[in-house]
Amino acid sequence: MIESNLIDFKSLDRDPTPNRRDELMRSVASLFAVTSENCTLEQIEIYDQVLSRLADMVETEARAFAAAKIAPLRRAPEDTIRRFARDEIEVARVVLAKSPVLTDHDLLDIIRDFGVATSARFPSGRSSPNR
Repeated sequence: MIESNLIDFKSLDRDPTPNRRDELMRSVASLFAVTSENCTLEQIEIYDQVLSRLADMVETEARAFAAAKIAPLRRAPEDTIRRFARDEIEVARVVLAKSPVLTDHDLLDIIRDFGVATSARFPSGRSSPNR
């Protein structure tokens, strides 16, 4: 795990309102979306850690915004994408539909963990595995 001191997570966690955390999530996801093609693997890992940690601290709307920003990216942070794919449908829908990072194995794990009915979450443009 790469250590990053870019964000004071303790201070964010103590903030009683979600506004600062939600805005930070939106900003980090937007920044990654415009810089992803030029990021090193180490930088992508840092983004992955920051976005994953923020995802635990923010409202559904902020996670849905971040998911929409990073889902279509071919170099999207893998752990964050997998987390979003298992999130509430408002967050997961775009990831399940558009993420080139999710593998058939990831999709099968989601179906196994959430049930076959989950494959209905896969939009018509993306078939569920083994169908």
